[in-house]
Amino acid sequence: MTAPLFLQEPSLTTLQLRQAHVAELKKNDEYWEERLKQLEEKHKKMNEIMEQEAQRAIGEMSGKRTPVAKKIEPPCLDSKKAVMECYSCYPNEPMRCAKVVQAFQQCVDNKRSQIIASRS
Repeated sequence: MTAPLFLQEPSLTTLQLRQAHVAELKKNDEYWEERLKQLEEKHKKMNEIMEQEAQRAIGEMSGKRTPVAKKIEPPCLDSKKAVMECYSCYPNEPMRCAKVVQAFQQCVDNKRSQIIASRS
């Protein structure tokens, strides 16, 4: 006896389709998690640079006779606090914080533009 010959490929089952869909969603989640990590790293670098610039400016101004505040706070502290709170509230759902992160990024960009414009 010979094995039956299929004329058509067997169709995908619902379970196989669901598994493919879940795999695709997981891949998408991993992409966005990585993207958010990259944005966080960029923000950390920007904060470090802005802190260094602030310290350098304090150093430059300390030799002059005009009074300078002893400590300059980093910009966008409220936005930074909001980002940190959002990530604390949603540790497994970072995409919920996308708008808060964008607002923080916009604040940092605006402050950087102001600093650059004031130097000119």
